[in-house]
Amino acid sequence: MQLTPADLDLLELIAREYTNRMIAHRLQCSTIAVADALAKLYRKLDATDRASACAAAEKLEVHDANA
Repeated sequence: MQLTPADLDLLELIAREYTNRMIAHRLQCSTIAVADALAKLYRKLDATDRASACAAAEKLEVHDANA
């Protein structure tokens, strides 16, 4: 699975505990766009929420580093 730079940016912000509103402000988009992007990211990572998305991404980084 390939995460885009935008996916990685979003992961960084949710790991920093940014709210959707804070992410929208930071990325200069709507909260609806953030919610849509998060839903797509969760599907890519087979995650159900922010915590499981961050955990899945962390596992992928460890796996990629050992490859």
